[in-house]
Amino acid sequence: MPASAEGPAKNIPVPEMPPAAAANDDVGAARFLEHYFELMNYTLETYDTKPIERITSRSCLPCGQGFIDPIRFNKQEGNWQVGGKNHVRVTGVNLKETDEALVSFTLEVDAQKIYSAPNKVLESSPAIPAGIHGVAVLKRDSENPPWKLNDINMKVGD
Repeated sequence: MPASAEGPAKNIPVPEMPPAAAANDDVGAARFLEHYFELMNYTLETYDTKPIERITSRSCLPCGQGFIDPIRFNKQEGNWQVGGKNHVRVTGVNLKETDEALVSFTLEVDAQKIYSAPNKVLESSPAIPAGIHGVAVLKRDSENPPWKLNDINMKVGD
């Protein structure tokens, strides 16, 4: 059941990583980043951070401090979110010999509301229909999963 103004999401399945994301090539890096954003959407709807933590490097400050930690805090406070879905489009991949990939992307984000009780809006954010540009740094992981998000930089505008 999806999240609503009445209450948090329930019984939402965790998105599975596509097999193509395991490849050590441009396609694998692109599919991995697309999957990462699918997991971000899952995390925003469920406030379950465990799946995304498995594919995120601890050194990624925007990931931890800017995304995972606030989700944990809101969950602990009993809050939940409706909306805020990310729509990513990979625009380029640059594989490095150091088992890294730089993945360029654009992003659109739906409007969102955070609720503290049924029909009680704690915070809201408007949609960002276009104009977010970013680069993600992926690092090959010899274990499972095949990649980890090592760092991410985003900016709104040109």
